[in-house]
Amino acid sequence: MIAAEELLSVAATTAKKQWTAIRDEMTYQLGFIAQKTAKVMAQLVAKTITVKAADLTLHLLELDLNSALAEFELLIYAAA
Repeated sequence: MIAAEELLSVAATTAKKQWTAIRDEMTYQLGFIAQKTAKVMAQLVAKTITVKAADLTLHLLELDLNSALAEFELLIYAAA
């Protein structure tokens, strides 16, 4: 019975480490996207970037967001 409890403890510890790594990566990716989006918005207000350049940058950030979300889904699936 002790072996089963030890195995369960190891599994729980491993799952927690995997979730922490996924959460940290999500936090980094989403923070990066938010910072870049805020920068583009500030540049638009200051008129230091054209609307066309801002539109392109925001579309690239949208692709980055979609990629990050797909990556998170894969990481969660792989961790399970």
